[in-house]
Amino acid sequence: MKDFKIENHYLVIKEARIVMFGISTELLQNFENKNLLDGLQTILSILRKPIIPILFGNDMKWKESDIGVVLSDKLYVNMQNLKRYENRLVELVDLIEQEKGEKNNKQQLRDQPTDVFISYCWANSHDAVSKGI
Repeated sequence: MKDFKIENHYLVIKEARIVMFGISTELLQNFENKNLLDGLQTILSILRKPIIPILFGNDMKWKESDIGVVLSDKLYVNMQNLKRYENRLVELVDLIEQEKGEKNNKQQLRDQPTDVFISYCWANSHDAVSKGI
């Protein structure tokens, strides 16, 4: 992951509906992986992609990192216990379907015609006040 650069994967990620992001304490403890945080910030803030964190490793110390703060409001799939792997795959598929459904609902809402459109412009307001409107 030390060679990961968001620029090299930007178009692929841009076209993706959902991003699955593998995370572990071990991954974050390696300073060479700092570019992951930069990539994650781009995915969330610029591309605004839904993200599903997938947990690996042996502990939950990753939550104390910068990435842990960024991902604190996300539902994640815990793949840390190999005995529960099959159940977690089902959980992951369910989360993906849920994200796809939410995206479709938002798109349908956005595509509906609206009865009211409100635009605010300081210059227009100033003119209206000066004309006594």
